[in-house]
Amino acid sequence: MSFVIIILLGLLSSLTIYQNHLHSTLYLERRLQVESLFQLGLTTFKDEYQGLNEDAGSRFYVFPDGSVTIKYENLSDNKMKLTILVKTPESSSPYRTQKIIPISSP
Repeated sequence: MSFVIIILLGLLSSLTIYQNHLHSTLYLERRLQVESLFQLGLTTFKDEYQGLNEDAGSRFYVFPDGSVTIKYENLSDNKMKLTILVKTPESSSPYRTQKIIPISSP
C-alpha cells in the first residue's frame, strides 16, 4: 500500500512541476513577443524620424503580433524622449516604457 502512495506522490509532483514549466514557458513567450514589438517599433521609428519636422507627436505601427504607439518629444538638439506603448491581442492593457534616444542632425 505504501508503495502505491509513493508512486502517486511522485506522479503528482511530476505533474505539478510540468504545469509550472508550462506556465513559465507561456510567460517567457509573452515577454519575448512584447520585447520584439518594442524593438520593431523603435527600429521603424528610428528609420523614419529623420523626416519628421514636428517637435512632438506620435506614430502608430501595426505588426503581425500586435501594435506599437510611439509618442515622441524633442528634449534638445540631440535628444528625444519616447513613450512606447505595446498592445498585443492577449493583453488587456498596453505595456509601456520610456526611453531617451540620441538623435543626429541630417
